[in-house]
Amino acid sequence: MWEGGGYLLSPVEAAQVQSVLRGSLEKLALASIITVDAAEQAAELSRSVGDEISRVIQDQRQLEQRFEVLIQARGTLRQMPNKTKFKENQAELHEVANQLRQSTKLLCRNLKENPNVAGNMLKIQTERLNLQTLVSTCLLELDDCCYDTLTKTVDDEEARELLIAETIERERAATQAVKQLRVQLKEEKTAHDEEMATKKKGLTVLKEELKELKSRTTTETKYKEKEYNADAQCNRRVQASHLNELEDEMERLRNQIQIENNVHQASREFLIKKQQQMQEEVLSWMAKHEADTQAKDKELEQLKLNHQRDLVKLKELKEKYQQELADREVRLAEERRRQEQENQQQIDKEKQTRAATKIQALYRGWKVRSTMNPKKGGKKGKKGKKKK
Repeated sequence: MWEGGGYLLSPVEAAQVQSVLRGSLEKLALASIITVDAAEQAAELSRSVGDEISRVIQDQRQLEQRFEVLIQARGTLRQMPNKTKFKENQAELHEVANQLRQSTKLLCRNLKENPNVAGNMLKIQTERLNLQTLVSTCLLELDDCCYDTLTKTVDDEEARELLIAETIERERAATQAVKQLRVQLKEEKTAHDEEMATKKKGLTVLKEELKELKSRTTTETKYKEKEYNADAQCNRRVQASHLNELEDEMERLRNQIQIENNVHQASREFLIKKQQQMQEEVLSWMAKHEADTQAKDKELEQLKLNHQRDLVKLKELKEKYQQELADREVRLAEERRRQEQENQQQIDKEKQTRAATKIQALYRGWKVRSTMNPKKGGKKGKKGKKKK
């Protein structure tokens, strides 16, 4: 998809390409480990160009190992919710890539005049390092679903090849001195063709891996689609069942409301009748109250007369009551003393009863234990015989 002056991939396509490129990057790192023997390389370079080149190559190997570790850790850091470490990883990747480029330039300067083995080693190592840097940069850009650096590199390579072709055409028309350059150009072209053939083979492998990945993704997509359809059908059945239950509950509530309405109507009619009945009773009670009031007034007059008579009698009774009250205090004192004696006797009797009960219980417990102990001794004797 073209957007903003460049091609953009969908997130799925970007993830697929990233998976393929990571595999390629791991293979390139493995190739660097397999093809480069540090001891032999150090000895060869020591004989040809000296200790400085050995030191540069050793530093470059350490940078390559660090670059590989960062690439492997990036996949794990991308899935973490905290993106701080992922950003730090990306920044360190850029820094290591820059250091690798600087190391390669330094190695180029030191090996510029070194023939044969050193020149071939430099070319292979430079191409491999450039390819690793390009793949890692492309992996970083694919996080944003773009691959501008790869596009620019391809365009630059095509422009370089076109420039070489134009140079060849110009050199064909040059002087005899250029013939030696033609031989060198032919050798370079042969090496380039071999390199391109190798790249094409690698591209074929990548295409096969991409095809396999697409096939696996298609199969997983179909499986997920069937799984989602089954879940949807199950949810529809559950919802239908729940809807039926709600409809049944609604019908039950309608019936209950109808019953409540009937009960309310019956209660209302009963209360109206009860109100009428109570109004009639109120009128009856008011008439009765009037008659009772008159009767009670007459009784009150009679009671007042009786009260005057009773006051005289009350005075006589008070005097008699005072005498009886004094006699009663004497009797109560005597009664309290007698009651205290009876209570003390009752307490003593209860203590004796509890003591007797406790003694009987202890005796029964002792008798039961003494009865059970001989049986236990007999059982142990039998078990001992069985063991023998």
